[in-house]
Amino acid sequence: IIGDSFVEAVEVPIADKVQVRLEEMAAVQLPQLNLTASAFSKSDTGQVQQLAYYDRYAQAISPRLLVLVFVYNDVWNNHPVLRGVHNGLDPQHLPLLSVTRHPDGTLALRPPDPDYWKFNLPRPPRPRRSWADRALVEAGQISWFARWLRYKKARLFPSHYGETAASYRAAALRQRPQYAAILEDAASLSWKMEHGLAEQFARGRLSPIYAEALEYTDFALAQFRERADRDGARLVILASHNLKVDGNTAVFDWLRETAAAQAIPVIDQSDYIRRQGAALKDAEWRHDGHWNPQGHQWAAEALLEWIRENQDVCRPPPS
Repeated sequence: IIGDSFVEAVEVPIADKVQVRLEEMAAVQLPQLNLTASAFSKSDTGQVQQLAYYDRYAQAISPRLLVLVFVYNDVWNNHPVLRGVHNGLDPQHLPLLSVTRHPDGTLALRPPDPDYWKFNLPRPPRPRRSWADRALVEAGQISWFARWLRYKKARLFPSHYGETAASYRAAALRQRPQYAAILEDAASLSWKMEHGLAEQFARGRLSPIYAEALEYTDFALAQFRERADRDGARLVILASHNLKVDGNTAVFDWLRETAAAQAIPVIDQSDYIRRQGAALKDAEWRHDGHWNPQGHQWAAEALLEWIRENQDVCRPPPS
């Protein structure tokens, strides 16, 4: 199982994580398969960066089933400019794998730059902090409550870490000739990671940068497809519940269509949750969109349901 912070899952004990629950349930319900499960992940990554986890770790254990956990911000993370806008890093000097376009239009993987920290994007001017702000920063060193207050304040009044900072970085990148075309409408875009792509689909016309982000995501899935075929693994996608949690299914619909073109099955966690008579929000924390223990349980159950229907995946090929 490969993914981002949903799979990394620092919010839950190891015993509650999807791979552990899947292995435990399979031992009881499908003991003949002798199923074992492993997970490789890191927060703030998309399928482009996660290719390295397969190449370095997962390939070594020769998996018969390779599961990509797809969440709402993966498309954003798959594009170097969107990543740069979000975290202040130069799109041409990123610490993880990224995608680059050759002059002939073909796409290729760009290796990590170990000196990425030398090329950070400019920051917007910081507003002068009041004594209360300074006190909150100091308290945040020892108090989780103070950190929570800072987070809430940043959400209500975006400044350096909010959408204002993203707009500032996008404007700076637009001055570079290689990014001018894809950022032609940067001033009108929403730079909220959790809503930007859904808003693009809703308006019926994709901005150049989002259209390219979808292209890069398709490229990353094709890279996983090639690796799975080469190594004799079955590739599937587990679509997280949050692709539908706000009622807008456009991103999920795009994923299903794109995956189908590459013969990659998509397991719909939201569909599984609704068939249990539950609400999608029950899969996440109250103030955090990551899976809670129940969300991990439903992810494992949805995977196990698919495996039960495709048990040939877990059997060794005939000699």
